[in-house]
Amino acid sequence: MHMTTQLSENLTLTIPSEIVAARAWQAGQRFLLIPSGAGLRLLPLHAAQLAPTPTEGPPLIVQDAELEQLRGMARGAATDNYRDRQDRY
Repeated sequence: MHMTTQLSENLTLTIPSEIVAARAWQAGQRFLLIPSGAGLRLLPLHAAQLAPTPTEGPPLIVQDAELEQLRGMARGAATDNYRDRQDRY
């Protein structure tokens, strides 16, 4: 599914509704933006990736989180084909 969008004068991007519906994203959801070559990757941040914020402000991103806040975040991840350390001397 390839679609296009345009950067507005306010420097905002509108995500096509078909993409939003297919991924069950909601208004107000936060995303992590990762520069990638000439483009940009957009990754949704889930509750497990954000620390609870008592006041309105920027969320705590994964690299700043404590271990307990990250527990269970990779549940369901594929554990096969990982690099083992048997190639070390």
